[in-house]
Amino acid sequence: MKSNCFILLTLLGLSAPAAAQDTNNFDAYRQNMLDRFYRYKEGVLADYATYLKGVWERFETFKGIKRQETPKPKVLPKGYDEPVTNPVTTVPQEQPEPEVQPSPQPVDRPKQATSPTPSTPVVPPVRMEQIPFSFYGITLKGPKAEFPPLPSLDKQHLSSAWTAYQKRSAKEVVPSLGNMVQNMHLNDWLTVDMVRHYADKLLASHSGSDRILLQHTILTTMGYDVRLAKTDEELLLLIPFTQMIYERPFIEMNGHKYFTFKDSKSPSTESLKPIYTCKIAADVDAGRYVNPLISGGIIIQHTGTDHPCVLNYQDITIKTIVNTPVMEMFRHYPQMDIPCYAKSSILPLLREDLLKQFRPYIAHLSKPDAARKLLHFIQHAFQYATDGDQHGYEKSYFVEENFYYPKNDCEDRSILFAFLVRNLLGLDVHLVQYPGHECTAVCFNDPTVQGDGYIYQQKRYIICDPTYIGAGIGMCMPKYRSEKPKIQLW
Repeated sequence: MKSNCFILLTLLGLSAPAAAQDTNNFDAYRQNMLDRFYRYKEGVLADYATYLKGVWERFETFKGIKRQETPKPKVLPKGYDEPVTNPVTTVPQEQPEPEVQPSPQPVDRPKQATSPTPSTPVVPPVRMEQIPFSFYGITLKGPKAEFPPLPSLDKQHLSSAWTAYQKRSAKEVVPSLGNMVQNMHLNDWLTVDMVRHYADKLLASHSGSDRILLQHTILTTMGYDVRLAKTDEELLLLIPFTQMIYERPFIEMNGHKYFTFKDSKSPSTESLKPIYTCKIAADVDAGRYVNPLISGGIIIQHTGTDHPCVLNYQDITIKTIVNTPVMEMFRHYPQMDIPCYAKSSILPLLREDLLKQFRPYIAHLSKPDAARKLLHFIQHAFQYATDGDQHGYEKSYFVEENFYYPKNDCEDRSILFAFLVRNLLGLDVHLVQYPGHECTAVCFNDPTVQGDGYIYQQKRYIICDPTYIGAGIGMCMPKYRSEKPKIQLW
């Protein structure tokens, strides 16, 4: 069994960027994709229809894991009416030896050896009529391909329909959507999300199972290890991620979590019923996992719906304009570990503009004084609200989202403060987690800077809490001073 399904780079043009970026050269891009696809057609895709007709294994569905069990405070903690200039008003306390949470590392399937087969002649491309679909307020156009409805969820019907859907997807849909992915610089998760929007529009009058089947054939053709699953009533997608995802039901398969996704138009009630998925050997290279991290930024054409933001505190005024469609893309983003938000970059130009605006306000200050000024700005310039009160669900912010929503909470402020300290002051900073609370700790490399903190790898880190209103550097909330801090490296 040849097992090369690692064709995402090919399908999305990463191995041929010129073709992917030149939208006027679509036919050449499509032809190149098809040449490479057929070269590996003896891989897992060729056998998927057989898998669907074979053994379907039963799996128990587990409830989504909560990232933080302890609820956050409803009211913003307040320590001082005015910012203090003295680092501490009590004797500095060495906190218990911290627990270290390693930086989230991507988990991926080991690459398998490949054996290319001779290229198969390709039928000359025929451009299809396009259908517009909305992707968070952005109008995109995809091929108006025709897909027959599923007669039933019987294995034989599924196998036949999957083959028909996959062939149609590979010829026109995948290269068209792949071209959009390249032009917009979408990461893996947003690629999955865009495919969902396309399927929802194209098959709006079809069943939810038809839409799930179309998403599956597109994503597997793109090279992702996305599995098809079913209950007695409907099809589901099983998606493995390179990072941990929270608050999402999952099954355990081959030592990895596959998270369940229903049709977006179906009732959103969480079901923990057993599900069934076709058996694929663990050593088969079924594709790559979905990486939710964002690097390099998202490129979206101006839509005229930008969101202005002005923040003031004392002598600091920060003015930004945030791209609304991009923020909408991340409104229901899968919930990750906190460092993943800090490691990601959505709008690099906005970040550079923020740094440019902050620099003059701290240019004349020592690093401790600059950190203190930044800390007090974040404490006072933003309004506070828990995610449940503001959004109705747990939502952590990427740096940019702090300038879009009217309020934020402890982890959002900590991510922003850590970003500013690293990029403006060049200091090492930790994200620090306590039960129900998130803050930061900064290594000032200055023995004169005193305050609550801990030692990590022979360096002293000083607690800096963007949510402890009025507190200076070195001030840990009293309720956490004896708690064991959990360092979140990133």
